[in-house]
Amino acid sequence: MCTNAAAQALCELGLLIFLAQAGTKAGGLLVEAFESGAWIKLLLLGIVITTTVAACAYWVMRRGFGMGGTRLSGVLAGTQTQPAVLAFANDRTGYDSRVAQGYALVYPAAMIAKILLGQVLGSLS
Repeated sequence: MCTNAAAQALCELGLLIFLAQAGTKAGGLLVEAFESGAWIKLLLLGIVITTTVAACAYWVMRRGFGMGGTRLSGVLAGTQTQPAVLAFANDRTGYDSRVAQGYALVYPAAMIAKILLGQVLGSLS
C-alpha cells in the first residue's frame, strides 16, 4: 500500500517529466520565432487568450455556479490545461481533493477546445 507521501512524490515526478518533455519540444522553434519577429504577435495573442479564458472561467464558475475558491483553482488549471498550475494549486491547498476534482471537471473539454482553436488560429496565418 502506498503512503500519501509516495503518491505525491510520484505525482510530482510525472509533472516534472511532462514539463521537461514539453519544454524540450517547444524550445526548438523559439529561435526561429525570435528571428522572424513573430514572437511579439505570439506573446500578445497568448496574453489576450489566457487572460480572457481565465477571467471568463472565473466569472462563470464563481458567479454562475457559486463555486468555492479551492475547487475553482483546479478549474482554472484545467481550463488552461496546465499541470504546473495544478501542482501550484495542490501545493497551496495541501493537496485538497477539491482541486483535482475541479481540474478533472474541465480538462477534457478544455483540451478539445484548445486543439480546435489551434487549428482555427493556424489557418488564419
